[in-house]
Amino acid sequence: MKNIVHLLSGSTVLLTACSISSHVSTTSDLSSSLRFGEYESRDLPSTNCEIHIDKVRSVRSSGGVILIKPYIKVNPEKLDGRITKVSFYGRQSTLDYNSPVQPVDSDWNEIAMRGFLGARDYFELANNNDGFAISSNYGSAKYEGGFYVETEHGTRYWANAGIKKNFVFNYASMAKIVDDCWSNYNCSDMSSVKTTAELNLEDLNPQHCR
Repeated sequence: MKNIVHLLSGSTVLLTACSISSHVSTTSDLSSSLRFGEYESRDLPSTNCEIHIDKVRSVRSSGGVILIKPYIKVNPEKLDGRITKVSFYGRQSTLDYNSPVQPVDSDWNEIAMRGFLGARDYFELANNNDGFAISSNYGSAKYEGGFYVETEHGTRYWANAGIKKNFVFNYASMAKIVDDCWSNYNCSDMSSVKTTAELNLEDLNPQHCR
């Protein structure tokens, strides 16, 4: 897959489409259902906490990189069958601080998720960074989209920020998460990371699922 833009000239971790290419499969048939918050016949909105963002933590690395790592909780007993897949479907917009051009948008793509520490109902992103690289010394990025769990019957339950509203992950929307991680508690320890319900983050957990 072609690179969107290289923002980390000194590091290859951040903000390139190829950083997720090994885990991405383009699913253009989903674009109409997610991009505007509308659903196809087998695509259902999560209305009973079938799937939601349980925690989000911020991690820093070299080059001033700030990663946002969402953790997805699925309630298998509320689904119509066995879980076969959990993914994020969305796109990213990147801005190179050294370039005068406007932010560059990627195509709508899918990023697979894997069970966190082998769990069958708790998931993390499975791209090279295990998260969204929203900022560095060289540029910034915005990720927008939604998460879904698919069952053996082909039903997809979607977690979005609301009706016709995608989740947005960038520095502006994640400022509270970034600040809390580095001011109030240690985000390297997952047990100390507060849930989105505890933090009352309605943009990430509009149903206040637990």
